[in-house]
Amino acid sequence: AIKKALVVGHGSIGIRHLTMFNTVFDYNIDIAVLRRKTTEPFQFAKYFFDTASAKNWNPDFVIIASPSFTHANYISEFNDKHLLVEKPAVTSEKHLDVILQHNKEKLLQVGYNYRYHPEFIRLKNYLSENNIKKLKLEHSDYLPNWHPWEDYRLSDVAKDGVGLTLCHGYDILFELFGKELLSKASIHRQTNLDIHKNTMNLGEAQLEKCLVNWEISCDNPNKHVFKIETTGYDNVKEVFDFNDLKYTRNDTFINQLKDVKRKIYAEFDYEKQTKKEYERAKEIITICKL
Repeated sequence: AIKKALVVGHGSIGIRHLTMFNTVFDYNIDIAVLRRKTTEPFQFAKYFFDTASAKNWNPDFVIIASPSFTHANYISEFNDKHLLVEKPAVTSEKHLDVILQHNKEKLLQVGYNYRYHPEFIRLKNYLSENNIKKLKLEHSDYLPNWHPWEDYRLSDVAKDGVGLTLCHGYDILFELFGKELLSKASIHRQTNLDIHKNTMNLGEAQLEKCLVNWEISCDNPNKHVFKIETTGYDNVKEVFDFNDLKYTRNDTFINQLKDVKRKIYAEFDYEKQTKKEYERAKEIITICKL
């Protein structure tokens, strides 16, 4: 049973997770936060400001929602805990092994919450029932608008590149098409903002099933879109819009946390799950370097 839960990080995603625990877990769960800034905004949570103190508190379950470059360190520090790690799991090949070294009797899951989106579920069902000749993914936003209170040139995207930061799109493509995507992908990258890393990935892969195109970008102030369009052999198009306002974004996080709870409380093959997360992290890092 989960008695103590720790959130590492106190940014927007950390706070989102923090406020969802009582929706999914028991109300008597103890909740804590590990953060750098020494303030304590939420009265229902205990606060730690150094890793040693948080580890001594001995949480059962840890959500890692800190800056991406710190993930590998925290995965290692909380190796013997059930973990939900925000994407990207790690940011370089040299850190991949820290995933495989996770305790075989504990869960390690990466937070690809769009797998729980109704449009992704509808897409998978649609593809199982229809043959298509083309699929186009478009995931575009404008980085300077994400956190107006901070300098975007110091953000995770500036360190990681848009492919890693917006890797939900790549995760969806790998979920649908597997490793064939990696072997046949051709990618053009551009940098259109005042950062060193790329801000646009334009990709194409002619797969056995269909032609796949994608645009993943964070440099167009007039574009805020996350959708997939399929084209059938009869030229009928179907659109799957992940930004459709009829969906509450928080629901994907809640359903993800419910799935994590199910895996923690059930008989579950944690080692197999960890290997899957290792492979996906490796695929995403690799495709971001092609």
